[in-house]
Amino acid sequence: MSFGWMGLRLLGLKTRNRTVSPGVERRGSLVRGLVPLAGMGLLLAAMPVLLGGCLSLFSPPSPPANFSIQGVVRSYSTGAPVANAAVSIGDKTTVTGADGRYALMDIPVGTGTVQLQCGAAGFMARQDRISGVQRGQSLDYDVYLLADGTAGRISGTISYSTAAAPTLSAAASAARPTTAASGARVLPLQRSPAPAGISSPARDVLVKFRAGTSRQDVQRYASAHGAFIVRYNDVLDAWVLRPKAGAQEVEPLARSLAVNANVVYAEPNLVLHALEVPVNPSPVYPNDTYFGAQWNLRMINMPQAWTLSKGSTTIKVAVIDTGIQADHPDLRGHVQGGWNLWDNNNNTDDVGIPNGSGPRIYHGTHVAGIIGALTNNSMGVAGVAWNLTLVPYRVFDNQGHADMDLVAEAIRRAVSDGVRVINLSLGVPPQPGQELPQTMKEALDYAEQNGVVVVAAAGNEGGSSIDMPASYPTVIAVGAVEPNGNRPAYSNTGPELDLMAPGGADSGVASDMILSTHWSPDNVPTYDYMAGTSMAAPHVAAVAALLEAEGIQDPRKIRDILCSTARDLGSPGRDDEYGYGLLDAYAALGGSRPAPPLTAARVFAGSYDAGSESILVQSYYGYPNSGGAYSFPALAGSQTVFGWVDVDGDGRISAGDYFGSRGPVSVAAGGATTGVDFTLAPVPPTGATALPQAALGGLPANLLEVRVIPGPAKR
Repeated sequence: MSFGWMGLRLLGLKTRNRTVSPGVERRGSLVRGLVPLAGMGLLLAAMPVLLGGCLSLFSPPSPPANFSIQGVVRSYSTGAPVANAAVSIGDKTTVTGADGRYALMDIPVGTGTVQLQCGAAGFMARQDRISGVQRGQSLDYDVYLLADGTAGRISGTISYSTAAAPTLSAAASAARPTTAASGARVLPLQRSPAPAGISSPARDVLVKFRAGTSRQDVQRYASAHGAFIVRYNDVLDAWVLRPKAGAQEVEPLARSLAVNANVVYAEPNLVLHALEVPVNPSPVYPNDTYFGAQWNLRMINMPQAWTLSKGSTTIKVAVIDTGIQADHPDLRGHVQGGWNLWDNNNNTDDVGIPNGSGPRIYHGTHVAGIIGALTNNSMGVAGVAWNLTLVPYRVFDNQGHADMDLVAEAIRRAVSDGVRVINLSLGVPPQPGQELPQTMKEALDYAEQNGVVVVAAAGNEGGSSIDMPASYPTVIAVGAVEPNGNRPAYSNTGPELDLMAPGGADSGVASDMILSTHWSPDNVPTYDYMAGTSMAAPHVAAVAALLEAEGIQDPRKIRDILCSTARDLGSPGRDDEYGYGLLDAYAALGGSRPAPPLTAARVFAGSYDAGSESILVQSYYGYPNSGGAYSFPALAGSQTVFGWVDVDGDGRISAGDYFGSRGPVSVAAGGATTGVDFTLAPVPPTGATALPQAALGGLPANLLEVRVIPGPAKR
């Protein structure tokens, strides 16, 4: 018998307004020109417009069709501005003044990659490739020129290493931890305590009586034990009883009823709570797509996966949460059916959860956007699955509470409604010595017996035990990773952990979190950032839906595919910190992750600076042809030559990129250094320790997230 369970909680951490730090390789803020709401305290106080917990100030302007770029042309050697330098992109040309400044306006975006050319008397001409430009952006881009007589030319050929790609994890069919004879998992006895103020005791007892027990019998049992009937849950065939003396009598009441011969089981009815860090988020009102900000989708190879499957509207995914705003402009048409279990009606609109003194957090809508926001529609964010049906089951009240019986009922209802995948971004830390509650166990068994995949968040306590219900053997337990592929401190570990997926960092930096749909007042598409294992789980649920759309409909087979194709993280093979590794949607769907073409690489000369943990570039960029041949000017002296494919477009040499180097090589002013050939190898999640030492070029053995800085003024 199971007693003493405390509150379950939503497993999202916090929200932030999007910020982007400017820099040569950054493409500027997607919200440039809009005033961040978080910085408008005085203005907001004077504008009492409050809609659904979100402030609505204005509609975003229509984005310009083209983009603009501006910056300063400087001498590499001195950092001084260069006057009379000609700067051009396509048919747009300008000449710098005495301050070296230039600006090009109304430039067509085209394919998103443009060529910038710059030349001035006394300097070597330069040509840069700028990728990832978007409509309406205003880019800051400084250009550094090498003076005549200070540089030579380096040339050679790059190629890809024949070394194997990062090792995949062990087969997912390996045994999970043992369970009790009853089939319920014996949870670990020790864990880190939950944050103060998060958990609260159950208010009620959930009782399942044997067949033939009448309501009068239940009323008699309740009265005899100093309790009263709260409700009968017909889906679970169980009664919710509340002790008149208060919550302190919940466990004694459960123990007393459990020994009754007419009782199948009696257990505390868990209370679910929101796990949120109080912040004051400001919703983002985008004027165009935010796909460039969705590092999470690139991390799990969604662009490649979409070449294999975009899903099917016949596949239903249940979001058991706070509800979903079905008329959100970026979700409209994807949300159908469902049930409100709190009010026992079909109003499944997102009720949100409290966020201290800040606006409410619409957790279910955020989760829904990760799974299946409208994609390729020139609006907002992309979802993992382009085509599917989201089915909301609201189990939370407007204070962020839910009862366990309602979650169990929602699971059963979802199965009966024909749902193929269930997402549970909620959980409760296990208490010492306690088994999974019988109510939840029966609901999860019912889902598996009917071929339904269940995915749940591992928990945000930073402990060594996985939350319930993720800890149950039939559930896919998902932990979180940050943009650099590391596990954040909040993500729980343990023997029940299956997979990792992007959940974001609890760093306070918006761009390190997960951007998705949020409550949208007045039909204005609104988005916000959150972090937590709540955000990690829906990535896995959505990829499971893609597998379902491809005809794979056995939950055990789907688990095996997802785990066996994951990219191994941490210790080789499965481990308690990273499970089987990072979700890889492309590999799960049968893709082989081919290397990008060599034309995607940049080759440059420079040196590693330990103080800034960066490569300081002392050359122009060279762009190889399809055969890998390159040539570029470099500052005279001893140089290391680097080659790099920035696969995820984050401006850093990081896991998943391709990287290599050769050096030192001697460069003579006015001379030519030829035959500098070398190979590029994939950067594994563990950093450079798995790269050939010859490829490091003086970089530290623990290389991970190294920046590339293009000139001395940036040091």
